[in-house]
Amino acid sequence: MVRTTVVLGERERAALVALAAERGQRGFSALVQEAVQAYLDRQGRSGDAIERLLALRGSVGGQAGARLARSAAQARRSWDR
Repeated sequence: MVRTTVVLGERERAALVALAAERGQRGFSALVQEAVQAYLDRQGRSGDAIERLLALRGSVGGQAGARLARSAAQARRSWDR
């Protein structure tokens, strides 16, 4: 598992907190994980394809890896605009 940040509206957050409380859970991380997995399943993006992508982790190095890292960082910065 990895920690990440998800931006939610107040209504969505309140609904998740309420649902988690109904389930006897302290936080709503499990609900978010469940929702993301359900979405990926509906999109056909789970299973083998994800495992193949994860297997590629660390396979790009050197100058190509540095260029890719810079490009990804630039793309992420544009998402915050």
